[in-house]
Amino acid sequence: MPPPPPARRLLHVHVFLSFLSLLVFLAARWRPAAASALSTFALAKAGNTTIVCGLLPSASSPLLVDLNCTAAGGDHTRQETYPSSHPFAALAGGEDFLCAVGPSGERAGDVDMRWWDLSGNGDGREKRVYSGAPLRALAAGEYKVCGVLAGGELHCWRWRGLDIPRELRFVAAAVGDGFVCGILNGTAASIRCFGNDTADPAVTHAPSGGNYDVVAACGTRACALSTAGALQCWGRGAPDLPGAGASAGYAALALGEGGVCGLRTNGTIRCFGEGVAAPPGTLAGAQYLDVKAQGKAFCGLLMADYSLVCWGGREFNATNHLVFPRVMPGPCAPMSSCRCGVLPGSANFCAARSCICHDCVFDLNVARPNASVLPAKSGGRSRRTMWIAIAAAAAGFLVLLVALQLALLLWCRRRRRR
Repeated sequence: MPPPPPARRLLHVHVFLSFLSLLVFLAARWRPAAASALSTFALAKAGNTTIVCGLLPSASSPLLVDLNCTAAGGDHTRQETYPSSHPFAALAGGEDFLCAVGPSGERAGDVDMRWWDLSGNGDGREKRVYSGAPLRALAAGEYKVCGVLAGGELHCWRWRGLDIPRELRFVAAAVGDGFVCGILNGTAASIRCFGNDTADPAVTHAPSGGNYDVVAACGTRACALSTAGALQCWGRGAPDLPGAGASAGYAALALGEGGVCGLRTNGTIRCFGEGVAAPPGTLAGAQYLDVKAQGKAFCGLLMADYSLVCWGGREFNATNHLVFPRVMPGPCAPMSSCRCGVLPGSANFCAARSCICHDCVFDLNVARPNASVLPAKSGGRSRRTMWIAIAAAAAGFLVLLVALQLALLLWCRRRRRR
């Protein structure tokens, strides 16, 4: 798809910023449920290959993002870009598919969700599976994708026979193999699970009562974090948990085949369960903004420089942990809306007076990006400064040219009088 002309590109930027403003409004209106209800990176499966996707700063404009995907393993230099006339804002992936959500090109305030078929016979087919009210949460697992709409309704696409009571309102969701779990909105933030098989342990063994902030699912099992930071898992093959004290203080979860990795409120990751791989080497003590899983592979967004690194599974080794050098760490928002601070250097991703807010679930004493990983040339401010300098030089040249013309005119008149 060829790039849009400048006028259309400015319109796309305006629509995208309006969509992000709506996300900020929803975040302020509803109780937060997770560190990453809308994620800017995702893992999917294409046959036996793990696919890693992320929203990267666009080379064409600092206010736009590109959706890039690459196969796990190797050096990740071969990347596929999924173009769109309107920029995407959130991603989710599952078995043989990838979904991306962005502002609608037809109705202001609405969103579109695109679906790509990654199966061998799908040839990357794309279709629009949803167009309507904004999503405040997006989740995918196995062959299904679900989202929490702006009004709190839990809706799943391409899922026949699933019965979710219409009167229930949710703030977050997680999708497993044949079931979906959601956190109810309200003071009693309990968990409800639904599936075609009502006798599935992942449905029947869900926690009764309690208050929860985060829920994750993989295969036939699910895990959830209580508002107090306690971790609980259920379903077939649920991982063994450490003591209650050791499992407190988590902000996000990534549930894989062999176990679970939890993102702690201090930004570090701890993994447990048989067969799960913890971040290796120097990645073990690093701080992260989010973590996701697909099969035995895990990926985390580093807080230090917003790079995406992955580990686990057969695809990753000591030399290819880095997948993308920079990924959008979240949606842009007005600086005045950030209640818990601003992610350092995030203004380089956003328009003037906008930034990416620091998530309130994390402690504030976290690592800060250094100047070497945030080149000024890549930011919108540097480009604006360059254009201002060019404009000032052009204006000065025009003033000088006009002055010379006036001087020449006066000299000619004096010559005629003589």
